[in-house]
Amino acid sequence: MLAPTLSNGKTDRQSASAIIEAAAPQVRLALRSHPVVNATIISDLLAHALDLARNRSEGPERARKLARDIRAAHERAYTRASPTEDDHAVRFALSQAHDGGRDLTRSTRPYFLNPVVEALEHAHVLALGIAFESTGDLTLDLEHARVLARDLAFERARDKALARAPGRACDLASELVHELERVVGGMFGLDNVERLAELLRRGVLDDFTRADLTNTDLSGTDLSGVLWSEAGTRWPHGMDIERLRRISRSSSLVLGAYVILPDEGSSRTTETTVLR
Repeated sequence: MLAPTLSNGKTDRQSASAIIEAAAPQVRLALRSHPVVNATIISDLLAHALDLARNRSEGPERARKLARDIRAAHERAYTRASPTEDDHAVRFALSQAHDGGRDLTRSTRPYFLNPVVEALEHAHVLALGIAFESTGDLTLDLEHARVLARDLAFERARDKALARAPGRACDLASELVHELERVVGGMFGLDNVERLAELLRRGVLDDFTRADLTNTDLSGTDLSGVLWSEAGTRWPHGMDIERLRRISRSSSLVLGAYVILPDEGSSRTTETTVLR
């Protein structure tokens, strides 16, 4: 299935979102935590941070937006049950970026921005490593991404050695994001994937507020991080909605919606978010 395109050749992002939301719920649930999806989101954050480092004159508003996006990615990383050791490392790097991002609301000076860029670089390298090692049939699709990641690392090393703002590294980072977008888009049959990473950052794969799950087998499915609503989400027969409320928190972004919490390390719930 190909994504509808506008007359100017660009993907209608709302149409792309609709196509993803129309995919089988079991597919979306499986792909929410796919390593390439996570790598795409983090790589996109790095690309924006590098571009901001190159163009700091664009003002604090863009820095504030980057800080908000880092916060969202940081929160998303902590709504995954049973993380691996590598996942914990990504979480820690995002925590550092998140902590540094708070200062970006005041200034985009190098001593505020550089720690954020470095933390995102670390998270990006770790996330790509996980993606490259665990993609199975997608290995060939990611070959160009591997080359771009290597070139980006080399270019960033030169930037640091010469104490210069990122130049070509920005273009390489953007090209890498687009390559990863192509891989994710291929999972949904999207032909034009421009700005797909933005949709992923905004949680298009986590939003089940209008999903019909009545015929979906959720046994053994990790629902941590899923956004749902009492009015719009249709659960399988017998689903205990009261229990869902207990293991969820109200969404700060969508009125009347809830986010299912992970069992691990949460003082707000003692119940598992993996249905058996």
